[in-house]
Amino acid sequence: MVRTATELLMAALSSDDAASDDLNLELELRLAQLLLKRGDLEEARGLLDSASRRPLSSAQLRTLADVQYRLGRALAQRLQREGRWDDAIVAWREAVRTSPRESSGYLGLGRAYEKTQQPELALSTYLDLVQHAPSLANTLLVAERIDGLTVPEAGPNRSVRIALLGNATLDHLHSYLKVACYAAGLRPTIYQAGFDQYSQEILNPSSGLYAFAPDVVVCAVHSSRLFPRVHDYPFDMSVSERRAEMDSGLNTLDSLLRVLTERTSAMVLVHNFVSPQHPALGILDARDELGQTAAFTELNLRLAELARTKHRSVYVVDEDRVQAQAGKAIATDARTWLTARMPWSEDALSGLSREYLRYIRAMRGLSRKCIVLDLDNTLWGGVIGEDGIAGIQLGSEAPGNAFVAFQRELEKLWRRGILLAICSKNNPADALPVFDQHPEMVLKLEHFAAQRINWQPKSENIKDIARELNIGLDSLVFLDDNPVERAAVHAALPEVLVPELPTDAADYRRALLEVAGVFDTLAVTAEDRDRNRLYAEQRARQEAQAAIQSSGSSLVDYLADLQITVDIEPDTEVTLPRIAQLTGKTNQFNLTTRRYTEAEILAKKQLGWRVYSARVGDRFGDNGLTGVALVAPSETTWSIDTLLLSCRVMGRGVETSLLAHLADEARRAGATHLEGEYLPTAKNDVVRDLFRDHGFTLVSEDEQRALWRLDLANRAIEVPSYLTVRVASLV
Repeated sequence: MVRTATELLMAALSSDDAASDDLNLELELRLAQLLLKRGDLEEARGLLDSASRRPLSSAQLRTLADVQYRLGRALAQRLQREGRWDDAIVAWREAVRTSPRESSGYLGLGRAYEKTQQPELALSTYLDLVQHAPSLANTLLVAERIDGLTVPEAGPNRSVRIALLGNATLDHLHSYLKVACYAAGLRPTIYQAGFDQYSQEILNPSSGLYAFAPDVVVCAVHSSRLFPRVHDYPFDMSVSERRAEMDSGLNTLDSLLRVLTERTSAMVLVHNFVSPQHPALGILDARDELGQTAAFTELNLRLAELARTKHRSVYVVDEDRVQAQAGKAIATDARTWLTARMPWSEDALSGLSREYLRYIRAMRGLSRKCIVLDLDNTLWGGVIGEDGIAGIQLGSEAPGNAFVAFQRELEKLWRRGILLAICSKNNPADALPVFDQHPEMVLKLEHFAAQRINWQPKSENIKDIARELNIGLDSLVFLDDNPVERAAVHAALPEVLVPELPTDAADYRRALLEVAGVFDTLAVTAEDRDRNRLYAEQRARQEAQAAIQSSGSSLVDYLADLQITVDIEPDTEVTLPRIAQLTGKTNQFNLTTRRYTEAEILAKKQLGWRVYSARVGDRFGDNGLTGVALVAPSETTWSIDTLLLSCRVMGRGVETSLLAHLADEARRAGATHLEGEYLPTAKNDVVRDLFRDHGFTLVSEDEQRALWRLDLANRAIEVPSYLTVRVASLV
C-alpha cells in the first residue's frame, strides 16, 4: 500500500500537467514522508533539499522541520547499525539542530558520545536536553544517564556533598538537584535520608547523615509535621492554643537545628512554611485574629529570625515564594502525594533546585561579579547613531519605560556591589552624551567600572574588560539584544554567561531577575556596597602609576607614593562574614583555594586555628578587608591552610606583611617552623613562587601539591619599607 501511494505521488510530480508551486511542495513533503517509511533515505533527502529552497509558510516550515528531523534520526540509526559512529554523531547533531525540542535526538546523540568514549560531550548533550525540553520524565532520565557516565573532575571546589532530609519521598528532588548541580558545573554526591527520618538522622550521632559528612544539608519539613492543628484544623483552636502550637513547633525545629549545627559545620538549607492556598477559615481568614495567612507569615518571620540570630550556618529557603512563582495550584501534585508521598510537581522541583543552587554556588565561590551591557536596543530603544538622543526610546511611556525599568533593576544590583560594564559597537561621540544629557537615563557613566565603545569584536572587548577589572571571564554575564552577537560571544568565550534576552524589551527586567541568582553571595559586606567606589579609586591609582612611570621613576617609587597601610587583626564577629566571603570567591591570589563558610571557620577556631585579616588603605582611600590567613598551629609547626588577597591589592607587598606577621606569631608561640601549601589551579599561577620568594624551602612537590617550610630560627621575612603595618592584639 505504501509503495502504491509512493508511486502515485512520484507520477503526479513528474506529470506534464501544470501544478501550482504550493501543490508541488505539498506533494514533495508527502512523498518524502512516504519514502522515509520505505527506508529510501537518500531520495527523501533530495526531496527535502528541493522543498527547503522554496518559499514556505509557517505550517510548511513546521512540516519540513519534522520530516527533516525524522530523516536525520533514521539516518543516524542506520549509521549506528553499520558501526559508523562518527558519521552517526554528525547525523544526530543535524537532527538536534533541526528540532531542538525533540528528546530522542539528544538521547541518541548522547548515547553515540558514550559509545565513542566521549563522556563530557555526552554529559553536555544530556544537560542540553533538560534545558531545551524540560520535563519530569526528561530530568529523571538524564539523572539516570549521568550516573552511568565517567566524567573527569570539574576542578577544585566543584565537588559538593549534599544531604536531603524531610518528611516526604525525596527521589524526584534528588534527581532534579543532581541535574541542576551538573548544569552549574558542580559534581554532586547526594545522600538521601529515609522517608520521614529527619529527626532520627539529626538526633542520632551515629546516623548515616553524619557518616556522610555533608557540605550542605537540605531540611524540607512540611508544616503539618510541626503545626498539625494550625495547618489542618485551626477553627477548632483558640488563638492562644494556636500560638502555643506555633511556639512548640518552632521550639522543636530550633532544637533540631541546634543539634545539627553542633554536629556538623555544613551549610543548612531549611525550608520555610508554605501558606495554605485555601485557608481553612475561607473568606473569614483575614478577619480572624490569627488566621492561617497571618499565622504562617508570623512563623516564617520567626524562622528567619532564628536563622539570623541563633544559627550562623542555617539559611532559609523560601519554599512559599517558590510555590507561589510556580503557581500554588500546580506546585503540588495531589495524586503523587497520595500514592507515593511525593509532594512537588515538576515546576516546584525545578524552582527548588534553582533556589538551592543560589546558596551552593555562593558557598563554592561561583558567584558572578560583573554585568557587561550592550547599549542600542539594550539599555535604550533604538540606535543612537541613527536616532539621536531625542529619538531613542527611553521615558515614562511605552516602549521607553521598559528600558527605564530594566535600568532600575540593574542599578539595584549595582548597589549590592555587582559591577557594570559597557561593551557596544558604536561611536563614543554618539553614545557617551546619552548618559549625561538624556533626562530619563537611570544609569550614569559613574555606574560603570569599565567601558569599551568601539567597532572591535565584542569577545575581544570583553576579554579586555576582564583584564582591566582583574576578574575572570567566568565572573561575567553578557547582556545583548542581538542574537548574533550573543552567539559569537558564547562561542568565543564559553566561560562568560550569555543569557537569552527576550525579543520584547518589556520582558528584559523579568529576564534579568531570572538570572540574578548567579550574583548571590552568602553575605553582603561593607566592601560589597563600596565596590564601585573602590574600583574608581583603583583607576586613580593606575593613573598615578602611569604618571610616575612616565617620569622615569620606579615601581618602588610608585608604591612609596601610595602611602600604603596594612592593619592586621584577628577575626571578629564583624569581620567573619567578609573573611568567609573572600575564601569563597578569591581565585587568583589564593594559595589553596579552599572555600569556607562562617560556620566552618568557627569550627576550625574551636580546634585552635588562628584566623587573621588584613585591611589595606592608601592615600586614595580604604581598600577594605582584602587579605585573609587561616593557620593551624601545633607545638613546633604552624601550618598555613589559607593565604589570600583580593585582586585589588595584588602587587603591593601586602602578602609579605601577612607572612611576616604569621612568622612572628609562630616564633613567639615557640614554634620552630612555618609551613605552607600551594595547590595549583587554572587561575592561581600568580602565587606559584610565593613561598620561594619569601625564603621558604621546598619540602615535597607533585602535580597536585607543593609543601614549603620556613626555618623560623634562621630565616626572617623582611617587610618592605614603603609599608606601614599595624597589628591588633589577639586578646
